[in-house]
Amino acid sequence: MTAWPVRSVIAGAAATATMTFAYASERRLRKSHKGPLDYDDSLVPGQIVATVMHLPHVTDSEDRDLGLLLRWSYGSAFVAGVAAVDDAVRRTSGS
Repeated sequence: MTAWPVRSVIAGAAATATMTFAYASERRLRKSHKGPLDYDDSLVPGQIVATVMHLPHVTDSEDRDLGLLLRWSYGSAFVAGVAAVDDAVRRTSGS
């Protein structure tokens, strides 16, 4: 069986891919909707990354790319964190 860190990163990537696919599908279905579907679909996450990294003069396209990078990073990292806590709890409880 694959080690829990690998399984958790795969699970995070699968969940993030599903979320990204859902946004793309909703945009196709709601052609009359202008602008982002919600906060995570906007340029704001990329703008936050640019601000934290002190990147000057970031374009909208670069904001979108930074937002996607953030989405994929925290999607996998969050699930890996949850799996690490779960593993620690299982070890201490003897399960």
